[in-house]
Amino acid sequence: MAALGGYDVRTGFEVSYAQCRQSIELAMQNVQWRGLVLGTEANICSMEEALASLKTMKNAEGYVIRWPNGTRVKVKCEEYILLHKAISNLSPLSVWEAMCLGTMVEMRERLPEELWPTFDEYAGKLDDAYWHIVTDVLELHSQTFEMSPKELGLALKAGNTFSISDPSNAKFIWEYRKYKNEASQPPWPNKDAKGWDAVMRKIRPTANKLEE
Repeated sequence: MAALGGYDVRTGFEVSYAQCRQSIELAMQNVQWRGLVLGTEANICSMEEALASLKTMKNAEGYVIRWPNGTRVKVKCEEYILLHKAISNLSPLSVWEAMCLGTMVEMRERLPEELWPTFDEYAGKLDDAYWHIVTDVLELHSQTFEMSPKELGLALKAGNTFSISDPSNAKFIWEYRKYKNEASQPPWPNKDAKGWDAVMRKIRPTANKLEE
């Protein structure tokens, strides 16, 4: 167990690093406190310096940065985060799989807190890709809802993209046209609707990596 600081029980004020080390050395004389260590003190001059050193730190968890007013922030080194990502099975593909199943909230809750920013990054990029498709389909529908299926099919076959950002998303218009007429259903697409699997396949990470 590692101690990161200490307080004087008589005054309630935090003691210095040197005082804390002295107290731990005395405590170690008692068998029940053996194994207690004091975290190494590092003189970091700036947040930039601390963050830069996290990229090369080895065999350590990271820093607890302390401000003069006693405020502390824990930051993890890259090696530690990569290790826990592997242990926790956190990857773009695993987050995509949770998105397919509708279990992203549960997945995030199971992760260590230090991995939440990585999870949020993956989930945010997948969500952006998902809404990119939905936005294109809704835009295409707004321009073509008065067209018959035959008219729309011929227009798309002729190369008319109707100014949507990704013409390959036009293929989803057919499922949307069928689904939108079922007023009792939740908004399209959803994991219980036909076409959901096709939408999710479109945003599946390639080689377990997300597009920038």
